[in-house]
Amino acid sequence: MPQRPDGHLQERFGLLQRHRLRREALRNGQGHIGLRQLRRLQTRLPQLQLSIAAAGTAGVGQAAEQLTTADGYGRCTLSQVVHLPHRPARSIPIMRSVQYTQNGDIDQLHIAEANAPSVGPGEVRVAVRYAGLNPVDLAVIGGAFGQATGTKGNGADFSGVIDEVGEGVTDFSPGDLVFGGRPHRTQTTHLLIRDPAERLDKIPRGLGIDTAGGLYIAGRTAIAGIRALAITEGETVLVTGASGGVGIIAGQLAVNLGARVIGTASEANHDALRNLGIEPISYGEGLDARLRETAPEGIAAAFSTQDEAEIKQLLRLDIPAGRINSIGAGPQVADTYGVSIAGETAAERGDLAWLAKAIAYGHVHVPVAGVFSLDEVQNAYRFLKGSHPAGKVVLRVDADPLTNDQREFLSS
Repeated sequence: MPQRPDGHLQERFGLLQRHRLRREALRNGQGHIGLRQLRRLQTRLPQLQLSIAAAGTAGVGQAAEQLTTADGYGRCTLSQVVHLPHRPARSIPIMRSVQYTQNGDIDQLHIAEANAPSVGPGEVRVAVRYAGLNPVDLAVIGGAFGQATGTKGNGADFSGVIDEVGEGVTDFSPGDLVFGGRPHRTQTTHLLIRDPAERLDKIPRGLGIDTAGGLYIAGRTAIAGIRALAITEGETVLVTGASGGVGIIAGQLAVNLGARVIGTASEANHDALRNLGIEPISYGEGLDARLRETAPEGIAAAFSTQDEAEIKQLLRLDIPAGRINSIGAGPQVADTYGVSIAGETAAERGDLAWLAKAIAYGHVHVPVAGVFSLDEVQNAYRFLKGSHPAGKVVLRVDADPLTNDQREFLSS
C-alpha cells in the first residue's frame, strides 16, 4: 500500500484525491460532492486518502468499503461515507419596498425591488403581511425629522410570518405569526429584524393579523400617554382626535380604567365612538362652550393629539397642566406650559404584548378603516390624511396565503 507523502506534497496529494473522489462520485451517479465537503470528510477520516489510492480502478465504492471495514465503521453505509447529497441552491426572494429619495409630499413614494436580505446569527426575517400607516410618517417624509440623504424606507408598523431564522435564535421559529415595529422600513415584503427579542411579539389567539399590523406606533403611544395621566375611576377625561389611530385606543384605555371619556371627532365618526363607550363631541368653532355644557363639573385630565394651540385651549378650560399629555406638541411647548409629552418612546417593552391580549380578549377594539395594496401606498396616505377614518389604515403586502393552522390559530 502506498505511503501518504509528507511535507509540502501533502496538500497537493489531498487535492488530487478530492478531485478523484468527486469525479468517481459523478461517474457512478452518486451526486455532486463539493470540495469543502470533501475536505471536511478527509479531516474526519484521514485514512480516506490511502483507501482511495489502494482502490485504483475499482472506484469509490470499493475504497469506501475498505475504509469502513478497516476502521470499524461497520454500521456506516456507502451513502453515509461517500454519497454526500446535492443540495440545490435556495432561491433568493425578491423584496418589494416603499421608498423615497428626497423629502416632499407623498408623491415621492415609489416601489423599488431588490434581493431580500439574508439572515445572520441572532436575526430573523419576516415575510410581511400588513404594514400600518401613521400621520407621523407624513412628517418624516416631509423632512420634519431631518433631510433625506440617499434612499429611505417608510413605515414603522408591521405583522407577518417568520420565514427564516438565524443561528442562535431560540424564541422564534419559521412559521410564527409575529408583529412589532421597525422605524422607517416596514412597508416591504421582507423585513430583517436584527434584535427580535426587542422588536417582535407573537400574535395571540383572537387578534387579527391585519389589526396587529397597525398597532406598534399607535398602541405604544396611547398606552404611554394614558399612563402619564394617572387616571382614577370616576374622573372625566377628554381625548382629542378620539377616532384616530391613537385616540381610539387611548379613549378605550381610559374607559377601562373607569373614567367618563369625552372624545372629539367629526360627526361621521360619532356612532363609532358611542359603540366603544366614548361620548362624542364635534370639534371646531364653539368647542369650549360645548365642553363646558357637557362636563359642567369640569374635566380632570386630557389626552391631546394636536399642537400648541390645543394646549392653550385645554388650559382655558381649567384642566390642570400636570394632567394634560400631548403627543402633538414638542419639548419647548411642554416646558412653556408644564404639560407632559409622553409618547411612543416612553412606552415599556411589554406594553404592546399587553395591548394585543386586551384586543384579543375583547377589552379594546381597534377597527381597520382602510386596506390598500403596497402599490396603492400614495392613495392610502391620501385616504388617511383627507378622510379622518375611524381606526387604522394598513397596507396589505402581497404574500403567500396563511396556512389552515395559522388561520385557525388567529380565529380561535
